[in-house]
Amino acid sequence: MKVGIEASPLLVENKTGVEHYTQRLLSALFKIDPRNEYWLTYLAFFTKSDPDLGVSGQNIHKRRISWLPGKLYNATLRSPIGLAIDLISALHVDVFLFLNFARWPLLWTKNSVVIVHDLSFIEFPQVIKTLHHRLYLSWTVPRSIKKASAVIAISESTKSGIIKHYGTAPEKISVVPPAVDHDAYKPMPKSAIASLKKKQNIAGEYLLYIGTLEPRKNILAIVAAYKSLPDPVRKKYQLVIGGNRGWGNDDIESELSSLPKGELVRLGYVDDADMATLYSGATVFLYPSVYEGWGMQVLEAMACGTPVITANNSSLVEAGGDAAAFVTVGEQEYFNNLLLKVLDSPSTRKEMSIRGFKHAAMFSWDKSARLLLDVINRANKR
Repeated sequence: MKVGIEASPLLVENKTGVEHYTQRLLSALFKIDPRNEYWLTYLAFFTKSDPDLGVSGQNIHKRRISWLPGKLYNATLRSPIGLAIDLISALHVDVFLFLNFARWPLLWTKNSVVIVHDLSFIEFPQVIKTLHHRLYLSWTVPRSIKKASAVIAISESTKSGIIKHYGTAPEKISVVPPAVDHDAYKPMPKSAIASLKKKQNIAGEYLLYIGTLEPRKNILAIVAAYKSLPDPVRKKYQLVIGGNRGWGNDDIESELSSLPKGELVRLGYVDDADMATLYSGATVFLYPSVYEGWGMQVLEAMACGTPVITANNSSLVEAGGDAAAFVTVGEQEYFNNLLLKVLDSPSTRKEMSIRGFKHAAMFSWDKSARLLLDVINRANKR
């Protein structure tokens, strides 16, 4: 079987959730499946040179589309008569896999699979950066779902939303959840933690958030909970914030800048190589997001032995399982009290850490890759 893959998410340099999911899932797929042929295709305007896509294998091929100008591509893709990707890439394959919400037009390829990461543009439209992007997703996602042979949702929450909003038959949708690379995400030695803290100017114990700085992540609630801690507790713990600045973050920046010197450590984008050590050194990982397609950081922190406080909404309930402590967005006093309770109780943190290990162990990229391969095989038989 020949499988075409629209590979543009692999070209993003500073990867966030969708891109990490894509790269790790495909890497695992190519490890478990040396038989089928995979063709990764992408448009040249996404990158100035022939890039390292971060995946490899004897049966992996690349097809760079260099003749199509970016403006023309954007214009056609967002129109009812978009250019067929199998035509412009000259690929004759059995199945085409689309990794990021949109099933591009196809000319001669009959079978296709599209991955839908979340339905935030419907369920929480206020978290989408621009009206233009929200309208684009609202237009393209239902059409992609309808035309695809099979649909992948990354959580049961997203699957339920697709059925609810679009009336899609449940048997057309398969859940392929994000997972954890257990070789990379595990408790790190104290020496590595001490070295990283010195490198990042982290003075002592700390509370951690990693993610884009944007309204959806509910960072204002994290700052408010931290500010509510008694002075002796705040002196013991710094608040460490990792991640790039996103859109609409003026209020976030204002609140962060209001913290006294020495209480806040800003890391910016965190390299993959430092993530496990950063998680391992944290006393608690805080992720009370308003809405998530999954929240990979929740599982990663648990795999590193770190207690997690997250929100009881969307797919975060699945990601947190029975191991996380949950808060409701908007109930700030409860969040404040919960954080203090967890920090004041080493036994609670130890219990959360043990449950987190067990929960994270249920998720592996190998298992998710096998689910993906099964979807591709079934799509090819349709």
